[in-house]
Amino acid sequence: MDRILIVEDSSVIASLLARWLRQAGYDPEVAPDAATAVAAIQRHPPALILLDLILPDRNGIDLCRDLKGREETARTPVIVLTAAGSSANRIRCLELGADDFLTKPVVHEELVARVRSLVRAKKLSDRLLLSFMELDKLGTFAETLTSQSIADWSAFEVANTMARHLLGPTPDAEHHPRLAWAGQVVRQRVFGSIWYYQAGLWVQEAMTVPTQRLAELLHPFAQGAGQYVCKGQVPAQLADLLHFPSTLPHENLVALWRGANVVITAAYPWEVGAYELPLLRAVMRHWAVFERLRYEARLAEQAFFATMEALALAAEFHDADTARHVRRVGEYSAIVARALGHPPSFVKWLSRSAPMHDVGKIAVPVALLRKPAALTGEELSVVRQHTVHGARLLGNLEPLALARAIARHHHENFDGSGYPDGLRGAEIAVEARIVRIADVYDALRSVRPYKPARSHEESIRVMRQGDERVTPQHLDPMAFEAFLDHHAAMAEVWERSQERPDDEVGGSGGPASAGPEGTP
Repeated sequence: MDRILIVEDSSVIASLLARWLRQAGYDPEVAPDAATAVAAIQRHPPALILLDLILPDRNGIDLCRDLKGREETARTPVIVLTAAGSSANRIRCLELGADDFLTKPVVHEELVARVRSLVRAKKLSDRLLLSFMELDKLGTFAETLTSQSIADWSAFEVANTMARHLLGPTPDAEHHPRLAWAGQVVRQRVFGSIWYYQAGLWVQEAMTVPTQRLAELLHPFAQGAGQYVCKGQVPAQLADLLHFPSTLPHENLVALWRGANVVITAAYPWEVGAYELPLLRAVMRHWAVFERLRYEARLAEQAFFATMEALALAAEFHDADTARHVRRVGEYSAIVARALGHPPSFVKWLSRSAPMHDVGKIAVPVALLRKPAALTGEELSVVRQHTVHGARLLGNLEPLALARAIARHHHENFDGSGYPDGLRGAEIAVEARIVRIADVYDALRSVRPYKPARSHEESIRVMRQGDERVTPQHLDPMAFEAFLDHHAAMAEVWERSQERPDDEVGGSGGPASAGPEGTP
């Protein structure tokens, strides 16, 4: 119910005006002076103000000037109550922004007609302003979205985020519809979802509906060009088809159907019209652009990851188990990172970057890598340079920062005894500390020219107790604890890799990867 503020010092006139407005379906409030009026406006902005020019504490013209001069009340309609023949005051109030006049004594029918006209105009103006503000918010939202790695988003996340924008950030968000529905046509079915708030919680429900049936039920509300507007009650068959919840009003529906995409909003807190369509069109365009960007970014990322893996394999292409080894290290590392609570994006990039840990071996003579006997001091120095070569090979591209840190520092030990830089503790990048553990475990499980493969249990024992090559002090305690907590998952990764045929993982024959430079 629209609230009307009556600023009138005469209790008789104010009571009469309030009674007429209440009978017309409005919620009147009386303020006998300017101070009371200002307090009432600040407490609860009215839809319209009836303003008498003669008040006990202040001139009504001054109050009108203040109201129209403040941004928060400038758009509130003001009807000035004047005495007959006061043309100078009328002109002055018009100059200040008054919207209309009523001459005392006020005629009942004229009062209601003028109030209804101005309130309706105010609502239309509010909707235009709301559309403008929502478009601006949509632009801000687009900037926020594109500032993130959009390849990390799923199609569902894009749709869910756009639905939240349509319905507002909270269940009690004003000036928003309370239902959103979106779908995509695939042959004879529309695969869609509905979103709404229920009992303060965000609800999303997926469904499929017959394409022809949805088109038939929307047809009575067609406005042309794939636009639909249903003022008032939504037919029960349409509400049931779209799974509208019984807890929300089934009314005021707007829909757009463009190509294979359908977007529907409903349960607006006002009677809908053409004003809702531009915003819905903008949302649909942004939605389509975001989804296209997400798809293209995902393709580019997949190509980038494939190139990274090819480079990792090239470094040790002479080994049959290389593809299995690099992928296992990536999987182990992802399990540990996830257990440590790292965000999904970090886990994904770590799993793709970890296989690059030995990429620098491409610059090391194969004879040294395959030598079954112990390396001389000079040979060991040459092999250890693979960490430096790897970091240099990966250059300075930002997407390769994780892989670059891993390549250079995956042989650093937590106690500072590693190489090439002798870093210790937190000086070592967390990604390198995680890969260090993964690489040690996989090396223990693998056949090397200088040792047989160990079982999962033996490998865990060695990592706990140490041997001539590795000690627990080499490993980040927190990451190692996470590894041990999920050691069964590590064994599963190993076992799965043994089930893949060689041609599936890219091996080229020859003995397993050698590592006499100090890695088990």
